[in-house]
Amino acid sequence: MISVVIPVYNEERRIADTAARVCDFFEGRGEAYELVFVNDGSTDGTAAAIAALGRAEVRDAGYAENRGKGYALRRGAEAAAGEVLLFMDADLAYGLEPVPEALALIGEYDLVIGSRPMAREAYANYPLVRRITSGGFRAVVRALIGVPYSDTQCGFKCWRAAAAKAVFPRCGIDGFAIDLEALAWVEKLGFSVREIPAVVVEHGDSKVHVVRDSVRMFRDALRVRRAVREGGPDGKARV
Repeated sequence: MISVVIPVYNEERRIADTAARVCDFFEGRGEAYELVFVNDGSTDGTAAAIAALGRAEVRDAGYAENRGKGYALRRGAEAAAGEVLLFMDADLAYGLEPVPEALALIGEYDLVIGSRPMAREAYANYPLVRRITSGGFRAVVRALIGVPYSDTQCGFKCWRAAAAKAVFPRCGIDGFAIDLEALAWVEKLGFSVREIPAVVVEHGDSKVHVVRDSVRMFRDALRVRRAVREGGPDGKARV
């Protein structure tokens, strides 16, 4: 079974469309799946919108307090029941086009990740400041942590469940740098990774505050380096 894990925060207006697209896609392929929304303490009608779907394949693994993307992904990885975990953004920013290639590769690799730099047109509609900060963060990642991948922050990732359940309990960052932290652990634990091109096809309202979150992510990159070197968050491996 494939577990599609989507963290959501105040996404009431998107829930029905996102669920319909995901469910139609996997039912069209004839594959067993579940769709796990992780409601990250939304203050709008997100929880009610998920409940209103009334589909056995869809469930809410959320909680009351807003904790951040990192916490949501850890909760989603823990809650997922599938042999393959497919992490996607609530707006399906990269569409569903990369899914077949990722699923075809996941038997050979432990993790398949989307990469915007691998697709020449991926940043065509990105604001200049987002391109600059993304490039700067990639440079810092390589210099500080040695994670070799071209795009740590792409929201499209396909995990073998055994790898995800080994990595995420070791992670402790609640914010957007969870993607970097997870990949640092992937490297340390020796899991195999394949990058595939990912093109942004849906430009929804971003939850990223460029200046605030860039500062936070650079700070978290230092935390990641220390945590992975010492064994885990605050020097303790969480397994």
